[in-house]
Amino acid sequence: MGYTIRIVHILSQIISWNGRGGRHVDTSFPWLTGTAFYRLDEDLNRWRSVIPVFLQYSPQNASAIIALGKGKPWSMMWMVYFQARAYLHREYLPFTPQEEYDPLKGPSDGPALTAAAPKDFWYSSAAAMIESANSISNLYQIMKKRDLSASAYPIPGLGLLTAASVHVVYSIFSWDSMSNILSPEESRSYLKQDMDAFNDIGQRWCLAIHWMRQISLFYKLNLLTKQSWANNNGNDISSMNVKEIKDGIMNFVRQISLKDRQTRDVNLKPTFDFDGWVSAMQSSVNQEQGMELEGELEIVESDSLSTVYVEDLQVGLLNNVSGMFYLDGLAEMGLSGDVDSLVEEWGQSGLE
Repeated sequence: MGYTIRIVHILSQIISWNGRGGRHVDTSFPWLTGTAFYRLDEDLNRWRSVIPVFLQYSPQNASAIIALGKGKPWSMMWMVYFQARAYLHREYLPFTPQEEYDPLKGPSDGPALTAAAPKDFWYSSAAAMIESANSISNLYQIMKKRDLSASAYPIPGLGLLTAASVHVVYSIFSWDSMSNILSPEESRSYLKQDMDAFNDIGQRWCLAIHWMRQISLFYKLNLLTKQSWANNNGNDISSMNVKEIKDGIMNFVRQISLKDRQTRDVNLKPTFDFDGWVSAMQSSVNQEQGMELEGELEIVESDSLSTVYVEDLQVGLLNNVSGMFYLDGLAEMGLSGDVDSLVEEWGQSGLE
């Protein structure tokens, strides 16, 4: 219990730093001793180093601990750890990468870092983020398969939302410098696990449907960004009518709209149609090829939960109580149209 209390405290400190602006306000070099990022990363490393060998995260330990009846608190402890680690290192992942972005060279947005980082610093940071995101996805599957009450509480969903945001970016974009850690194909496989996990949580908690909607929006936004490169538009986010996309800004209390509350009336199917969801995202982007994204963004549903309506794209993309990405000028986000009529219209698609 003491280890869990400690890691929850570290997570709260990371969220607090992020909520105060993170790297967008704290422009110190993250590799320097004494900076907030360095201190928080050291806290995470120190926490993991003092965990007894038999409680460390590994498939072998998982089986033994579950057999002893301690699987639930153990898995939740590690879920919090991986969320904290992924959340911290994701701070330097661009919300939508620019064409020249390379994870080995550090962030391509936000305040410029005028000094060169030590060798392998950015590689190690990206590796920590990816390893943690993958572990969140895998750990949820362990909890689900071993009957560890994975969806009894929505808390794992907060970690999954962090993981899914990483897997979205790495499934759409490819960097040679990261190919030995996570390929687009591998990231897509993890994203499929993430969406399946959201679907599982959504059987009990309607908040998961909101998360699925946000990931849909984030996925399409990055597809549009990549499409803009092919159209020689560069990564001009303003062409999508998003004034200033900022990542890593905390929103502690998300504004729940009436439409969000109505999602409790939406029933998910037992399994998530991932291929249909990806196809719907790609089809929607193809329909908008050569057009600017103005005012409202609507993802047309074909075979999965992917209809997203944004009254104003200056919206809290991927906003949640754990804090994720944030856009200035919060606007309400919800399903397009009346939920009951939408469900009837979709019939046997991603919603039933």
